[in-house]
Amino acid sequence: MNENDIKNLPGVMPINKTKTVVLARKSETFQVYRVPLKYLYYNDQNDRISTEIIRYCTENNRELPTDRDEYNQIFEDLVVKSKEDAIIKTQRSIATRGQDNPGVTLKDGRVVDGNRRFTCLRRIQKETNQEQFFETIILDYDYKNDYKYIKSLELELQMGVDEKVKYDPIDKLFGVYKSIRIEKAFTIEEYAALFDDYSVNDVKKDLALADLMVEYLEFQGTPGKYYIAKDMDLQGTLFEIPAILERVRKKNPDLVDDVKLRIFASISVGATKRLNLFMRDIKDVVENGDLAKYLADTEEAVTETMQALEEKPVQNYNDLADGIRNRDDLKDKLVLPVNTQKKAIESKKLKKAPIRYSKEAISTLNAIHTDSILEMNDEDRGELKSLLDQLEDKINEMREKL
Repeated sequence: MNENDIKNLPGVMPINKTKTVVLARKSETFQVYRVPLKYLYYNDQNDRISTEIIRYCTENNRELPTDRDEYNQIFEDLVVKSKEDAIIKTQRSIATRGQDNPGVTLKDGRVVDGNRRFTCLRRIQKETNQEQFFETIILDYDYKNDYKYIKSLELELQMGVDEKVKYDPIDKLFGVYKSIRIEKAFTIEEYAALFDDYSVNDVKKDLALADLMVEYLEFQGTPGKYYIAKDMDLQGTLFEIPAILERVRKKNPDLVDDVKLRIFASISVGATKRLNLFMRDIKDVVENGDLAKYLADTEEAVTETMQALEEKPVQNYNDLADGIRNRDDLKDKLVLPVNTQKKAIESKKLKKAPIRYSKEAISTLNAIHTDSILEMNDEDRGELKSLLDQLEDKINEMREKL
């Protein structure tokens, strides 16, 4: 990629516009330039399409090309695929009234904010055969030499208060994981400080979910293929898991990994259509059931699931859908022990019901100030006596059962 400052290239012109952006929580105003599209290229570190880049490289067994035209075409296709309806709408608007909002570009031509607008202009240029220009501010940085600063800029611009297009939840988790775990560019506190509505606790929770996602993909034999988690809509299921493992950790810390294997096996086979609800059933087993029995009853299913994944490696979601997720025998072996435990828990709760309700009744009766009975009129006294008779009858009925 061209490392020159694009402000010095032919055809790049300042226009009568400025754009104010917030950088490191400080508001700064910059000159806007009109830049020919041929000098620009997509940001390959964009968290919004990060998992799709990995998908492309994995499925095509190649690295991203160094040729700018080929590189840009790949990214254009990915951007269009990710939000095609939004692209069509924005493209119509730009074709009719021009580009309303300038983008943000680095001095070497990397577009760090404005991928959709850049994409729309590229498509318009191809469709009309007329040269188009991207309106953008140009920052005096390049990504390679100041990764942390530029990543901070990208996150502030794309995920801040004025966010217009929501991140896919899995892309967001991977973005947190990559910045903190892989690149080690930020501490949790530094990452949270980039946003007004994303606390340290929020980052910790998302990072824990990302760690679980990474562990699950490794269990499934698809390490690093984060796009498979997206294809599986895994975010809702992931959200339920930390609470389960925390309950196990408090009661039987040595069993955390065993329970995690059951959870991962259940996800791989698609144990039920509503996996997030099934996770809550497992949580109920952990809290109120016989955990040792549950683990013993599902041991065979976990072993068979791991063997099946090893015998037929997963390359993409279709391999799961057409393979192990058709194994009703494995689903039954993972689901039936949970259902059996649920019935036992419900039965136990029913058996305890007389004690629970009696305690509630005593608590309610103890709240009565008996002196207030002296102030009641005859009609109210009669109604109270009738109620006490009913209570006495119920108490006698319960005593007979004892």
